[in-house]
Amino acid sequence: MRKILILTAIFIIALFGCSKNETTKSTVNTTNNNDKKIILKFASTLSEDMNSIKVIKNLAKNVYDKTDGKVEIQIYADSSLGDQSDYFKGIQMGTVEMCLVAATVPEYLDNHFSIFGCPGLFENAEEFNNFYQTDEAQEIFENFRKNNHIRVIGVYHEGIRDIWVTDKEIHSVDDFAGLKLRVPDVAMSIKKFRALGVNTISMALSDVYTGLQSGAIQGIENNVEIIIGNNLQDLIKYRIKTNHTYSMLLFMVTENALNAMDIQTKNIFIECVEKSNKEAFESYKISQQEAYKAAEEAGIITIELNFEEKRKMDEIWHSVTKETIDGIFPETIYDVIENCKQ
Repeated sequence: MRKILILTAIFIIALFGCSKNETTKSTVNTTNNNDKKIILKFASTLSEDMNSIKVIKNLAKNVYDKTDGKVEIQIYADSSLGDQSDYFKGIQMGTVEMCLVAATVPEYLDNHFSIFGCPGLFENAEEFNNFYQTDEAQEIFENFRKNNHIRVIGVYHEGIRDIWVTDKEIHSVDDFAGLKLRVPDVAMSIKKFRALGVNTISMALSDVYTGLQSGAIQGIENNVEIIIGNNLQDLIKYRIKTNHTYSMLLFMVTENALNAMDIQTKNIFIECVEKSNKEAFESYKISQQEAYKAAEEAGIITIELNFEEKRKMDEIWHSVTKETIDGIFPETIYDVIENCKQ
């Protein structure tokens, strides 16, 4: 609970810490703030029945009720506004005001975000929450706000990512060679799997089911909730327990959307978001257990590499991570990350 309160405090400081003189381009009308109804489009690739979207639906209801209908969050889930890269560009252009996006997606605007996709850095929610509170992490978000007028207002945890395949048992690093694996269209994701010899294929999440059916891909790397939430357990036979990356989504909103609100409305919005972020974290812990149980009940077989093969894979991950971090961050970042594990 203490960590959640700290994260909430960080969010409040970030929300009010900017200069009032900064302006952004957007379709949101900022005139007559006391009277105008504000409509915020929210986008996500997650399906309607996934817990994170249920949390967002509760947020939308709370915001609408507590602002007496002044702020309406319209939810576009299940990739209805395209893949993450599509609606993230909408966030930049001001045609979308809010979204949940993988923490690595913004790296094409700011390569510091690639740290969130580096394999082997964080193993669980506590380690990532510790890093989220550091000055180094907050500096990434603050610089991104200044340069792009987009705020990180929360983090939705997704858990550890593994590799899930349809028809190929993998027991060694060499077995990954040539595997047709769907990966996000993000530089860090492509880089780390090509280092394993994987044939990386970028594909919208909404197309993965048919891709697996047709054989266009043999597997997907992701967290267990994505597998179950998209009914991929119907096609997946093996879970290769790589535990390569701890996955999280960044909850983002445009500054122009916030600036369109009067002070009272903004305070209500903040209060609702704080409550929603806590709900999301509690929901994540439950949904993870349910998803792993569903995967087991679906007959998915978990394969773990032996000690020697795991060591080989870790060496590859370490090389990718070091090459990425050394070109962006000072050497002290390693001490920061290590402290987050204690």
